[in-house]
Amino acid sequence: MAYSAVSVAQIEQVISQLYGGADPQFQKSAQEYIQNFQKQEYAWELASQLLASQSVNSQFIGAHTFQVKISRDWNTLSLEKKKWIRTELLGWIVQLSNGPNVVITKLCLSLTAYALQAVPDIWSNFISDFFETLHSGALAASAQNPDRPLHVELPLLEFITVVPEEVLRADLIGERKAKVNQELIDEIPRVLSTLKSLLSSYQAHQERDIQIKQKCLRCLQSWILYGVPFESLYPLIDDVINLFPIDFTNDSATEVLVEFLSQPRITSYQNTVCGKILDCLTNEWARTQIMTAVNDANEAPARNLCRLMTTFGDNFSNYLAIHFLRQDVMIYLEMMLMFTGFPESIADSDVIPMNDDNGENASITLQEAQKIREASIVVFRRLSEILRSKVQYPPDNEWSEWLKDIKERFKIYRRDVGDTIMNSYYILRNQMLAFLVDLAVMQINTPGRDPSQWQDLESTLFCLNSIAEAVDHKEDIFLPSLFGTDVYEKLPTQGNYRLRNTALSLIGSYAEWLKNHPGHISFVMNYIVPALSDPETALVASLSFKEVCDVCRDSLANNIDELMHMYIVVGPHIQPREKQKVIESLADVIQTLPPEKMPVPLSIVTDNIIQTLRDAIVFGKQNPPQYKEIAITHLEYLTCCCRGIQPPDDEVIVLDENEQDSLKNVDISLPQTRLSNALSEISSNITEIWYLDNEVIECLCKFLNTGIRTTANLLSVPFDMIISIIRISYQRSPHSCLLDTAAQVVTVFGSNSRYGNEIRNMLGEITTITIQQYVRNQADMERYPDLVNSYLTILTKSLQKCPMLLYTLPSELFNNIMKFSIAGLGLQERLALKSAVTFMSEFVGQHYEDEQLSKGIENVIMTYGMEIMRELISGIGGKLPRSFVISLSHVLYKMTGRYIEASREWLNTLLSQKDFPSSHVDLITKQNFAKAILGTRSLQRYKEVVTEFSIKCRDLEDSAYGRS
Repeated sequence: MAYSAVSVAQIEQVISQLYGGADPQFQKSAQEYIQNFQKQEYAWELASQLLASQSVNSQFIGAHTFQVKISRDWNTLSLEKKKWIRTELLGWIVQLSNGPNVVITKLCLSLTAYALQAVPDIWSNFISDFFETLHSGALAASAQNPDRPLHVELPLLEFITVVPEEVLRADLIGERKAKVNQELIDEIPRVLSTLKSLLSSYQAHQERDIQIKQKCLRCLQSWILYGVPFESLYPLIDDVINLFPIDFTNDSATEVLVEFLSQPRITSYQNTVCGKILDCLTNEWARTQIMTAVNDANEAPARNLCRLMTTFGDNFSNYLAIHFLRQDVMIYLEMMLMFTGFPESIADSDVIPMNDDNGENASITLQEAQKIREASIVVFRRLSEILRSKVQYPPDNEWSEWLKDIKERFKIYRRDVGDTIMNSYYILRNQMLAFLVDLAVMQINTPGRDPSQWQDLESTLFCLNSIAEAVDHKEDIFLPSLFGTDVYEKLPTQGNYRLRNTALSLIGSYAEWLKNHPGHISFVMNYIVPALSDPETALVASLSFKEVCDVCRDSLANNIDELMHMYIVVGPHIQPREKQKVIESLADVIQTLPPEKMPVPLSIVTDNIIQTLRDAIVFGKQNPPQYKEIAITHLEYLTCCCRGIQPPDDEVIVLDENEQDSLKNVDISLPQTRLSNALSEISSNITEIWYLDNEVIECLCKFLNTGIRTTANLLSVPFDMIISIIRISYQRSPHSCLLDTAAQVVTVFGSNSRYGNEIRNMLGEITTITIQQYVRNQADMERYPDLVNSYLTILTKSLQKCPMLLYTLPSELFNNIMKFSIAGLGLQERLALKSAVTFMSEFVGQHYEDEQLSKGIENVIMTYGMEIMRELISGIGGKLPRSFVISLSHVLYKMTGRYIEASREWLNTLLSQKDFPSSHVDLITKQNFAKAILGTRSLQRYKEVVTEFSIKCRDLEDSAYGRS
């Protein structure tokens, strides 16, 4: 839509509607009008006229229009226009120096946007020029009107505040980036000298003095974030510290000091910095602040002080440790303890930042080290007591009134405090363990204890849980009391679910300790098992059950009958999610038994699962949807059992000829045969009933895949049956999970020639069905990326494990495979594309000693090499996402290295085509690219050449995005 020029009065009327109107629709219309106005050429002149208005809103829109048009229209402007814009902006900043801050800020942002575009050709020394312009403008104004001098300090501070911020945000590249940063570095002395002068002097007008001090601190923070070195900043530290106790500068000074103390290299100057900061943090004013906060139960007055103290502790913990006995350090620690114990500081309070290095520094004597340790133990003992009370849940009636987000914050706070409790343990060691265990014993044995008042005991157990990782697994003084009759025998088994969950979690955390103290395992298992059937505790109980079974499996295997009896009693009452963990945990124990003892306990776990699946099959034939969930749930049980029965360090097994012979000599028991037959029957029947249901078939495939992995084939379906299930089921319905199972079969059995015919026939049928029925063209490939991904994965596994089975497929099938894989290189769907690139990388990189086989592969490459090369170069040139350029370059590297002369010919033919692979590269660029990749065998250099070519093809050469 074309816009004719409008008057400033019309624009001001729209601005008035934007800011003063009550109708949201009118405001939206006004905003759209202004946005369209800012796109017009005449907006430049109207922006200046708006700045001359008496309305602050009009002035703001005028300044904003400059900023918008500089960013949007810079490349369309003539040199004269660009110089005019600079003159206008500088002039208005001087003229409006005494004006509203919001307008000054927007003008400074506009001028900064201008400077970042104008460097280095139009305006090289923009910061020094700005200083000079303001100075001369102020002098001229004072001469003309001595009664109304210009106060240029605020616009000066505003500009030097936004410049480093905008530079950090801008996407500058190349020479401009270097020049801008050099300008800032060169001006650091002038900027800091100005700040020093303004911070240490006082204005006659108090309100103006406050504004200038606040703006100075904000500016200093901006330059610290930019990266001004410590040596330059140090002269200003005293000025900032002096402003910290003053109410109107406390917030700004806090921000500066926090950034100052958080600098990466600050610890190198700790002897210079720490004394000043500790004086600031521990003086009379600071102590008064915290005492006021505690006495009034109001954290607001001391919040900034607390933040600064915790930042100091985080960055100078080693300094505090070395000088632990100094008076100011002890005061600091005492104040930190007061902050830590403050009742309302859940979300923001940090704890004493201290490490485990007390007394270990070489610069202190052994005697001093001992004194430091004794003093630190006192501090950390108090800290532990405070923290235990801080993580304690409130009474139930109070907890129920907390909002959800407050409850979440409290839980997060507990986790954070847990880390500090661990640090305290490294100092206190057995003293903390004794304190917590004795406290738990006292709490649970308190006469007349109200069962509903569980919070104090829960917090104690939480602290014990937090230090579990650090406690010696052979500790035998305190923990036997905890896990024996003094505590766990008296814990509630009903209600109080938070206490019970913490107690259950504690058991899992001390599984390694239980492994070294097997006499306590049975005792804690008697506490865990009943909790498995309680919905309130089942999740935590199942996790601890799994942890104990995993770590203590050898001890539990010695009492397998007792463990299985527990399962028989409680198993039917466990919910499916938790039951999966329990079944896997039991199988984890069973797998440690000798082979002859495994079938009986395994049958106890699997018999009910198998019978339920048989029942679901019988009834599911008449009503498949009704029994679908039962089938899925119990297939997941079998998968978990299969996963647990596998030794923990086993990877996917690969059966070669010798291993197959050894397996044939294994004596297979009757129960094992029955179990294998039952699993085969169930698997076959499930595919008959639910062959169209992807969710059921996927669960079945997970079970089959896990069984194939398992060394002890107690829960494996026989090879012939798996092959039959894959072939028949895939013919009926295209489930990608079936192809994943086929890939697993190839991985495990492909290297064994005894299975060669069956695997080749399976590959042939899968290929025929995939290419002729389901994925017949590239559109289908985009529509079914899961099938493409899984099918190409089978091909890749076949190349790795049994390449001859691929090459001995009928020639028509093999040619279809090659065409399919080449087409896959042009896909946009990432998962399928990644599989296509992986297959092609494997295929092109093949090398065999067999001369006849190598010659056959070379013939295939000669037949399809041109098309492969076309897709690779096209993808690099912009057809495919940039994230794939490196992967494509790897394939191209292998191809040009192994078939260099053919690659030279293919590249010459392809790159001579007009606009291939992109209209953004000319013939010379393409020839140089081909010469570079054919002339290097360094993979790193090769990738650099390909990446550079890809950037040029995508026309991103001069952009920050192109170099990212």
